Amino acid sequence: MAPSLKQLRDEINDAYPNRDKSSDGWIGDAAHNARVSDHNPDYADGGVVRAIDIDEDGIDTAALLAIVTKDPRVSYVIYEGRIWGGTRWRKYTGSNMHRQHIHVSIKHTNAAESGHAWGYGDVKPTGSNSKPVHTKQPTDYKDLALDGVMGKRTIEAVQIVMRAIGTYPGIVDGKAGPMTWKAVQTWLHGHGYYKRAIDGKPGYYTYLALQLFLRKKGLYPASKWLIDGKFGKETVKAFQRYLNTQNGQ
Repeated sequence: MAPSLKQLRDEINDAYPNRDKSSDGWIGDAAHNARVSDHNPDYADGGVVRAIDIDEDGIDTAALLAIVTKDPRVSYVIYEGRIWGGTRWRKYTGSNMHRQHIHVSIKHTNAAESGHAWGYGDVKPTGSNSKPVHTKQPTDYKDLALDGVMGKRTIEAVQIVMRAIGTYPGIVDGKAGPMTWKAVQTWLHGHGYYKRAIDGKPGYYTYLALQLFLRKKGLYPASKWLIDGKFGKETVKAFQRYLNTQNGQ
């Protein structure tokens, strides 16, 4: 493994010692050996492997993506059916969509193999689970389907956006727990729509504030849907529309 990728893996492991590693990988299997892949050892250059896969579960994926897409050693990154290379994300057309892990390939240069720090380990872990806190991170995720379902991907987008504006200090895990709803309530309070206790317990007043905010944005017209404080399908759809407008900001 290239020293730079070993350094990256070590920084992630130090931050999240109990993370899931079932989708980790680095050296190619028989399928990789049958094609050109950075997972295959480059025997013309001492057998170096220039790619690594990091399991998405149990780590701060948004922070990792932000770091690797800015590092000049990286050639490309693949995650969730998208590939980053150079300056932007685009649709990935390969057979493996990399939905359980983040693939990182480095450039074929000595400088790219350099093992100096990536910066992931510079974030101070907090709490018993050693979960770093990140705020003001860029938002970049797969556009959400407007299906009116508050599923894992939608919740992850909420968490990414809330963290980008500084109200969510937790890990992006797609679970709508009290910390996630506290972040939403704090955000809506800052806009003047939510004026109740910030307790992480969503209900009528939280949903009402969200509907009023979305109506102001033109995403939930009162003439078409009721402002009723219910977290129904059309409210979720409107929220998904808003989240898609924030993607890549």
